[in-house]
Amino acid sequence: MPSSINRCRLCREARALLRSHVVPEFFYKRVYDAKHRLYTRHNGRLALSPPLQKGLRERLLCAECEQYFSRLESYARDTLFGKQIVNALNTYVTAPILPMKRRSLLDRLPSFGFWTKGQVSLTAINYSTMRLFGLSLLWRMAVASNIVWRNVDLGSHEPTIRKMLTSRDAGKLHEFPFACIVPLFNGRFFNDWILQPDCVEASGGFTVRAILGGYLFVFLFGGVYNRDSLVSYFLRPDGKWTLPIVDAMDLDFLRHDVNQMEIAIRAEATA
Repeated sequence: MPSSINRCRLCREARALLRSHVVPEFFYKRVYDAKHRLYTRHNGRLALSPPLQKGLRERLLCAECEQYFSRLESYARDTLFGKQIVNALNTYVTAPILPMKRRSLLDRLPSFGFWTKGQVSLTAINYSTMRLFGLSLLWRMAVASNIVWRNVDLGSHEPTIRKMLTSRDAGKLHEFPFACIVPLFNGRFFNDWILQPDCVEASGGFTVRAILGGYLFVFLFGGVYNRDSLVSYFLRPDGKWTLPIVDAMDLDFLRHDVNQMEIAIRAEATA
């Protein structure tokens, strides 16, 4: 019988483990260069490690659990990069990169700590499948061992989410909710980057933030969210899901990381 070290992190059965993606491969697809290489950065600077040929993987899941998560990923891929949302964001993806301009408050609408520039309204989303995908994504980042995921710690909530995943229980609207935000840089949406997640205290609980395939995922846990300002952007049981479009420079943590990256890239270009 396989040793306990080979137990699947999800079902806890003693089985051979696969090299499972922590973040689904479809998020990395647009990040690779022409030679299918992925270069990583730390504090804006290029990491000294060799480029990746595949997204970060670890021996986490057995074949059965891997197939379960794969089905969730297929649905999420078709939702986040499908025709409905691609058409809605097309003008932002192809927009020219313009210099920053001073903006009038009349040009923006306030929304939960930053300013929205619009929104994408999705309909007929499978609530159970998309919610389980979000839970699986948060859970994998929390249980993975690579230093990239070190900021994501679910603490006592990890067994609860694992049980929801194993029982295919998507939970209620306010139970471990998540929102998906479209950040723009000088009016343009870049779907070809991934940013290491962080975790901050908010709303009496914790908020995990991660850029994946250009989208900003915001996961909330440990607090009471029925009155949170993000509620209108949670996936609803009736299949409606609103993704706000925001100016990335209104988000302090994104502005800091982008500034670091810009300084590093300029230094590399002149070296």
